[in-house]
Amino acid sequence: MDRIRCLVLLAALAVFSAAEPQYFPQSNVSTWDQARLHCQMCYKELVSLNPNNIRELVHNLKNDSWIGLRKNLNNISLPWSHWSNGDPLTFQNWYPGRPKLSKPKDPVVNIMNYYSVTNSPSTCGCCCNPADTLAVSSPYSSYSPSASDNDMDYNMTASSVTARPTATTMTTGGTSNTVTTPNRDVTTAFFSGVTSSTSTDAIDTYIEDPCIVLLSCGLWYDKDCSQPLPFICYEDRFYGHANMSSLTLHTGTLNWTPGPGNIVDYRLEVRAVNYTLIKNLSILNGTNLSYFLSNLTAGTQYQIQVFPIKCDRDLNPENVSFYTKPDLIENLNITIISEAEVTLSWSPPEGNCDSYTVRVNGSKVNSTNSVNTNVTGLTAGAFYRFEVNAEVKDLSISGEPRNISCYTKPSMVNNLSVTDFTSDQVNFDWDPPYGNTSGYRVSFIGSTNGMNRTTDTKYLVTGLQAGSMVTLTVVALVPDASVESDPVSKTGRTKPGSVINLTERAVHSSNFSVSWEPPQGNYECFSVGLQLFSNPLMNWTSNTTSNNSTFTDLKAGVKYRVSVYTKNGDLFSAEANISVFTRPTIPTSLRVTHVDHTAISLTWAPPEDSQDVLLHYQINGTSHFNYCNMYSFSHMVNTTNLNHTFEKLYSGTKYDFSVAVMAGTEIGPSLNISQATLTNRTVLMVSMECSSSQPLQCEEPVTMLAVLMQLNKHFGNSFSDNVNWTVTWK
Repeated sequence: MDRIRCLVLLAALAVFSAAEPQYFPQSNVSTWDQARLHCQMCYKELVSLNPNNIRELVHNLKNDSWIGLRKNLNNISLPWSHWSNGDPLTFQNWYPGRPKLSKPKDPVVNIMNYYSVTNSPSTCGCCCNPADTLAVSSPYSSYSPSASDNDMDYNMTASSVTARPTATTMTTGGTSNTVTTPNRDVTTAFFSGVTSSTSTDAIDTYIEDPCIVLLSCGLWYDKDCSQPLPFICYEDRFYGHANMSSLTLHTGTLNWTPGPGNIVDYRLEVRAVNYTLIKNLSILNGTNLSYFLSNLTAGTQYQIQVFPIKCDRDLNPENVSFYTKPDLIENLNITIISEAEVTLSWSPPEGNCDSYTVRVNGSKVNSTNSVNTNVTGLTAGAFYRFEVNAEVKDLSISGEPRNISCYTKPSMVNNLSVTDFTSDQVNFDWDPPYGNTSGYRVSFIGSTNGMNRTTDTKYLVTGLQAGSMVTLTVVALVPDASVESDPVSKTGRTKPGSVINLTERAVHSSNFSVSWEPPQGNYECFSVGLQLFSNPLMNWTSNTTSNNSTFTDLKAGVKYRVSVYTKNGDLFSAEANISVFTRPTIPTSLRVTHVDHTAISLTWAPPEDSQDVLLHYQINGTSHFNYCNMYSFSHMVNTTNLNHTFEKLYSGTKYDFSVAVMAGTEIGPSLNISQATLTNRTVLMVSMECSSSQPLQCEEPVTMLAVLMQLNKHFGNSFSDNVNWTVTWK
């Protein structure tokens, strides 16, 4: 009676891992043991196959190659159960009739695979239908050999085998998978059974401890392990981690994780702008993977790659990017102090930096790329501590700060006024300035003079002569007297009459004078006011005892209103006023901003001595091209804008433009510019009849050149450069 071996069908297990395997076919032929040793030294291990990688490997496989499967491996009692890397065998793709499970007897017993009943690669080779071979990437047949394997026979009937495979659905672990199996009577789950054969092909050499070859068509075949063949290694892609520690201005320590296996060779590549360092390292102590970097530039970004080197092969590099700590800034100074702003300036640190951080009293207020900054929004008369440090784009590392301190300028006192007066004293009162102040310095000039300090907001001047004048000046102070406010003054008087015949004199672009006749009766002084007509908020007032006043540092080409009062104490006369235009000056920065075939746009800037005021401009545009009274152009525009567009112009024509400031009826000097419109090219053909009696004389180059020169002279006299034109032979 034939003996039957029971085969156990194992479900294929899907193994998921975070590893990213890489495959390395090796063309140098080696025995299986030599191949495995090479893979272990230079990679990880001989390749293990699964339904996910077999297609990728076979797609580019050109030679039969050793894989990591052997019958008796690592002293495991159960043969064909594990791969060389220790993973369990969860997938099989044997060549039909393989592997040989026992020494062949007569008759030879063949194990049926799910392809056909033949067992020789020459019968099918790699020319089988791929659907019959590589479609098996799902549950498979397996077996559990025992010690009595060599004494067992297997039977199957030839009638149970057909050539055409069909799809069979198999459920493993609750998952339904479809595999390609022969269309046969399945008697033991996956295999159809066993049968005996007396074919000569079935008589193969039995190998006691065979190793497995991956055929180029994807099937597995057992061969003698000492046979030299190509092989396939694999390795999980290495992902390491590098970092920097102990960063200073010029040094830092690089640390990185060891590469896979006993790697001792690494290549270090450090790069920055105008800097490259390549260092080959051999580190025998694999637990101390670090390198001290020195002579670095402060505030500089460096890119580092550490390449583990395994068998002269670069592995995936470990990368890190870092900045060195920026150095201290230099020469921190306060350049301008005002009531609400402080301007700081400094010099860059040695090395590099990307920006600077400004802190006020410990709080960040600004980040800038320049070496100066305006700190705004401050309180007048307050004490501030300013810190500035260099920064790089990595905000986790900053330069040490430098600091400087100051008081802001106090504001002027408010509402200084005379609240009471008698024949010998005048009482002054004022409101505190906005912000902070530590007190006031008051000074007075009159029939008696003096100076004093006070923390009150009032001051009484005594011991004055009757009918005299006294002027009190008040300045706000800070504790260290480093800055003080602008002075505010006030004068007390008796009431006078109004001045007469107020007239302007000596008017210039930045100054003018006015004069008047004093009133009848007694007076003490005159109060003269100057106001910018276009902006009533811009006004100045001064007192004088003379019958004239000169105003300086004025804006050119601007209308001012001058008012004069006769003053006696806190009493004022009725106002006398006059309007005066300063002399206009020439605008600046006249340029063309747009040109097309029919329009030209201009823009300009106010005169240097007329900034931040409203001006009136007169713009003129003319063209000197007046051919047959058809192309003449002259246009004038008055505007307060700083730009204007001339439209409906002729193409290819030169236009002259001028811009001047208008001050009342006076027109100031003009700023001029010329510009031609874009040309719509028009070709005019001129035919000339040759009058020479000499044959072909007119076709001589010399003759043609002379005629062309005469034509250019003729049209040049007519057109000049007022229109775009050229004359050429056709």
